[in-house]
Amino acid sequence: MAFIEFNALSVHLGGSFSAKFFAPEMDKLALDDEKHVKRYPVLWLIHTDGGTALDWCATPVESCAVRHGIFVIAVDVQHSLCTDMAYGPAFETFLSTELPGICRHVVPISA
Repeated sequence: MAFIEFNALSVHLGGSFSAKFFAPEMDKLALDDEKHVKRYPVLWLIHTDGGTALDWCATPVESCAVRHGIFVIAVDVQHSLCTDMAYGPAFETFLSTELPGICRHVVPISA
C-alpha cells in the first residue's frame, strides 16, 4: 500500500491544505490501463475535535484500502467543523466541490 502526503493551494480556503492518500495494493490496480480510463472507488475521511488527517494512520482504514482496492483520502479541516465560516475559510464549499476536483486530477478516483 502506498501512503501519499499531498499539499496544495485552495481558492476557497485562501491558502494551502494538507491531505493524506492511502492507495490500494499494486495487485488491485489496473497497471496495464495505458489510456488511464479506470477509476477507483474512494472513501473520504474527515476528522473532528481538533485532530488531523494523520489520526487515520495505523487504523483499520489502511487495511480497508488494501483489501478492497479503494483509495482513502483524509483531509485536514483545521477546527472548522467543515462549515463555510462568515469570517474565515469556506470549508464546506472546499470539501464538496474543490477538493474532489483537485484529487481527481492527482489520482484515478471515481466521481
